[in-house]
Parts: sequence; structure tokens; C-alpha cells
Amino acid sequence: MKRTVFASFALAAIATASAQSLEQSLVGNWRVDIKSIAYAPSEKAKAEIAKQPKGAVDGLIKMVGGSVSPLTFSFKADHTFSVSGAKGPDGKEKVEKGTWTLKGQNIKVTMKTAQAQKQPEFTIAKNGKRLSAKQSDPNFGTISMGFVKK
Repeated sequence: MKRTVFASFALAAIATASAQSLEQSLVGNWRVDIKSIAYAPSEKAKAEIAKQPKGAVDGLIKMVGGSVSPLTFSFKADHTFSVSGAKGPDGKEKVEKGTWTLKGQNIKVTMKTAQAQKQPEFTIAKNGKRLSAKQSDPNFGTISMGFVKK
């Protein structure tokens, strides 16, 4: 009986330490790993792509890569974050802010100014050294990318 209680306590302590360790790993500044950007078009997007001149989609993907390459996500210990590096239509840098929670390896972000958009889905690697983000839209498809610590 004592061994069972001790084993249960030890497993709970290890799980708690692991979660705290991942949370501590998440805190800091993360930049986009350009080589990790991938695009999977939706069926609707595939139909539109088929109508475009050869090379147009590659140009679009290159443009998207250029627009996200300066992005930096800064996760803070107080469960707030900011995203900087993107430019608005006026050419000025925009900073988005929000909050985050961590459950297992899944990071839920809630952006304060982008409520109408679906929020990206983030995960942190078990070793805490890489983030993955994915955002899907039925009209556009799914774009995914990795982030590394700055």
C-alpha cells in the first residue's frame, strides 16, 4: 500500500515538474524557421490554383515566407505574449498582444485584436526547443511553420 501511494506521488511529481519545465522553456522569444513553412491548399484553393499561371503559387508561397520571416513571438511568464515584426497596410510594424495557456504540449493563444480570426494552434516539442504552429481556413488551406528560440 505504501509503495503504491509513494509511486503515485512520485509519478504526479514527475508530471508536474515536466509541465513546469515545458512552461519555463516556452517563456522567451521565438522566431520563424523559414525552412519549416509548409502550405497544404484546401480543395477550394486547389481549384483556384489550377487556374493560375505556372509559378504563381510558388511566388505566393515565397511572398508568405517573406512576410512571416521577421515574426517574433515573445511568451512571458505571466501568460501574456506579443507578436512583432509584421507590417500593416500602412507599412508600419504591428504588434499583436494576447494571452496563452499550456496544457500538455498544446499552447492555446488568444489574440486580443484578432478575435474574428481563427487562432493558430501551437505545440511545444517535448524537449522544449521547438514550437510548431498551424492555422487552417476552409477557403485557403493549412499553413504550418516551426519556431526556434532566438
